[in-house]
Amino acid sequence: MSKVRLQYELDLEDSSIWITCTPGAIARGGFLYLQEIGDFQARARYYTDRENLPSYLIKIVLSGEGLLTYRGQTHALLPGKFFWIDCKEHQYYRTAPGAQNWHLLWVHFFGGNAERYYEQFQTLGQGASVGTLSADSTIED
Repeated sequence: MSKVRLQYELDLEDSSIWITCTPGAIARGGFLYLQEIGDFQARARYYTDRENLPSYLIKIVLSGEGLLTYRGQTHALLPGKFFWIDCKEHQYYRTAPGAQNWHLLWVHFFGGNAERYYEQFQTLGQGASVGTLSADSTIED
């Protein structure tokens, strides 16, 4: 695999949470495992521009507005939207221009059958990487 390319600005409120995990060799050898998880209160300058990271990322928007550019398309990310991407592919996401905040819950994971879960998501979503949570979702701030 190619070297990870990463540029970013972590313009975050102090209340943001970021937890990293270090899976053991057994987990990395065959199980689905958590890499990182967080609750980010992103400010105006927050962004990530990356590719070649062996990971899958799900982000759920609780408030504010962001943008995701992935697979040649740019998506507006408003409250109730989520995205699920393969971080081996190029991705660029950021707080939307003019927005002052973007509140996100997110998780990076990999291993085991992560790729199969992602393929199933892509199949069910007809190739879409962005979706909308159902109105009865119980994800709260």
